[in-house]
Amino acid sequence: MIKANELRVGNLVLLGKDYYEIDSICAWGKGTHLNPIPLTPEILEKCGLKQQGKRALYSDGKLAFMEDADGFTFFIKDDSNVLYRSAANSKIYYLHQLQNLYFALTGNELKITL
Repeated sequence: MIKANELRVGNLVLLGKDYYEIDSICAWGKGTHLNPIPLTPEILEKCGLKQQGKRALYSDGKLAFMEDADGFTFFIKDDSNVLYRSAANSKIYYLHQLQNLYFALTGNELKITL
Protein backbone atom coordinates (compact mmCIF):
# COMPACT_ATOMS: atom_id res chain seq x y z
CA MET A 1 0.00 0.00 0.00
CA ILE A 2 1.19 3.53 -0.80
CA LYS A 3 1.09 6.40 1.67
CA ALA A 4 -0.71 9.51 0.38
CA ASN A 5 2.36 11.69 0.99
CA GLU A 6 4.28 9.67 -1.61
CA LEU A 7 1.85 10.56 -4.40
CA ARG A 8 1.38 13.44 -6.79
CA VAL A 9 -1.51 14.13 -9.13
CA GLY A 10 -0.71 12.20 -12.31
CA ASN A 11 1.05 9.26 -10.63
CA LEU A 12 0.03 5.83 -11.87
CA VAL A 13 -0.88 3.19 -9.27
CA LEU A 14 -2.70 -0.11 -9.09
CA LEU A 15 -6.27 -0.06 -7.86
CA GLY A 16 -7.19 -3.73 -7.69
CA LYS A 17 -5.74 -5.14 -10.91
CA ASP A 18 -6.19 -1.96 -12.97
CA TYR A 19 -3.87 0.98 -13.57
CA TYR A 20 -5.26 4.20 -12.16
CA GLU A 21 -4.01 7.77 -12.56
CA ILE A 22 -4.22 9.85 -9.39
CA ASP A 23 -6.45 12.85 -10.03
CA SER A 24 -6.77 14.14 -6.47
CA ILE A 25 -4.81 13.34 -3.34
CA CYS A 26 -7.48 14.42 -0.85
CA ALA A 27 -10.03 12.02 -2.35
CA TRP A 28 -8.24 8.97 -0.91
CA GLY A 29 -9.55 8.11 2.50
CA LYS A 30 -9.03 5.26 4.87
CA GLY A 31 -9.84 1.88 3.42
CA THR A 32 -8.66 2.66 -0.13
CA HIS A 33 -5.86 0.31 -1.03
CA LEU A 34 -3.62 1.77 -3.70
CA ASN A 35 -0.67 -0.40 -4.58
CA PRO A 36 2.53 0.67 -6.29
CA ILE A 37 3.43 -0.51 -9.79
CA PRO A 38 6.75 -2.36 -9.52
CA LEU A 39 9.46 -0.91 -11.72
CA THR A 40 10.51 -3.48 -14.31
CA PRO A 41 12.46 -3.34 -17.57
CA GLU A 42 9.11 -3.47 -19.42
CA ILE A 43 7.78 -0.45 -17.49
CA LEU A 44 11.02 1.48 -18.16
CA GLU A 45 10.60 0.83 -21.88
CA LYS A 46 6.99 2.08 -21.69
CA CYS A 47 8.46 5.28 -20.21
CA GLY A 48 10.62 5.77 -23.30
CA LEU A 49 13.85 4.47 -21.81
CA LYS A 50 15.82 2.17 -24.10
CA GLN A 51 18.07 -0.72 -23.10
CA GLN A 52 21.73 0.11 -23.68
CA GLY A 53 23.92 -2.83 -24.66
CA LYS A 54 23.64 -6.22 -22.97
CA ARG A 55 23.59 -4.82 -19.43
CA ALA A 56 20.36 -4.00 -17.64
CA LEU A 57 20.89 -0.28 -18.23
CA TYR A 58 18.02 1.85 -19.53
CA SER A 59 18.43 5.44 -20.67
CA ASP A 60 16.74 8.34 -22.43
CA GLY A 61 20.06 10.11 -22.97
CA LYS A 62 20.06 12.20 -19.78
CA LEU A 63 18.70 9.83 -17.14
CA ALA A 64 19.81 6.22 -16.86
CA PHE A 65 18.64 3.38 -14.65
CA MET A 66 20.60 0.22 -13.96
CA GLU A 67 18.87 -2.84 -12.54
CA ASP A 68 20.50 -4.30 -9.45
CA ALA A 69 19.46 -7.30 -7.40
CA ASP A 70 17.28 -5.11 -5.19
CA GLY A 71 16.01 -2.22 -7.30
CA PHE A 72 17.20 0.35 -9.81
CA THR A 73 20.14 2.71 -9.33
CA PHE A 74 19.71 5.94 -11.27
CA PHE A 75 22.27 8.17 -12.95
CA ILE A 76 22.13 11.71 -14.28
CA LYS A 77 24.53 12.20 -17.16
CA ASP A 78 25.48 14.43 -20.01
CA ASP A 79 26.84 13.22 -23.35
CA SER A 80 30.09 11.89 -21.94
CA ASN A 81 30.04 11.86 -18.14
CA VAL A 82 27.97 10.61 -15.24
CA LEU A 83 27.15 13.71 -13.20
CA TYR A 84 25.34 11.96 -10.36
CA ARG A 85 24.78 8.39 -9.21
CA SER A 86 22.19 7.55 -6.57
CA ALA A 87 23.36 6.14 -3.28
CA ALA A 88 22.64 2.53 -2.36
CA ASN A 89 19.87 3.64 0.00
CA SER A 90 18.05 5.71 -2.62
CA LYS A 91 17.12 3.08 -5.18
CA ILE A 92 13.94 3.28 -7.22
CA TYR A 93 11.47 0.42 -6.82
CA TYR A 94 8.13 1.72 -8.13
CA LEU A 95 6.74 3.69 -11.06
CA HIS A 96 5.37 6.52 -8.91
CA GLN A 97 8.89 7.03 -7.48
CA LEU A 98 10.27 7.28 -11.02
CA GLN A 99 7.52 9.73 -12.00
CA ASN A 100 8.26 11.91 -8.96
CA LEU A 101 12.02 11.81 -9.53
CA TYR A 102 11.66 12.63 -13.21
CA PHE A 103 9.41 15.61 -12.44
CA ALA A 104 11.76 16.87 -9.71
CA LEU A 105 14.78 16.71 -12.02
CA THR A 106 13.25 17.94 -15.28
CA GLY A 107 10.11 19.91 -14.36
CA ASN A 108 8.24 17.78 -16.90
CA GLU A 109 5.87 14.86 -16.52
CA LEU A 110 7.18 11.48 -17.58
CA LYS A 111 5.36 10.22 -20.67
CA ILE A 112 4.19 6.64 -20.21
CA THR A 113 2.58 4.43 -22.85
CA LEU A 114 0.75 1.59 -21.11
